Amino acid sequence: QSVQRDLNKRRENKVKAELASKQDRVNQLRQEIAENERQLDMAQENFEKISRIVKKEFEAFDVKKCKDFKNTITEYLENMLKSQESLVTHWERFLPEIKQMQP
Repeated sequence: QSVQRDLNKRRENKVKAELASKQDRVNQLRQEIAENERQLDMAQENFEKISRIVKKEFEAFDVKKCKDFKNTITEYLENMLKSQESLVTHWERFLPEIKQMQP
């Protein structure tokens, strides 16, 4: 933003210098404007590059987060299944005793 502000200010000063017929100042401002435009282009390229990197990182994070969630749920369900199977085994051992208790 500051580079853009500087560029706008230099352009305004260049117009004023042209109106005042100060050719040496106009030439100096042209060079400064060219440098500011180059800096602005570099800043824009850097911003776009960083934006792409951040977007890729977020996408990778989402994929990892989904895999972790799936693994956690799978592990939880497998543990629940083992627990239920164990419960069934205990009830099956206890069932003959219950049948004997009935009249």
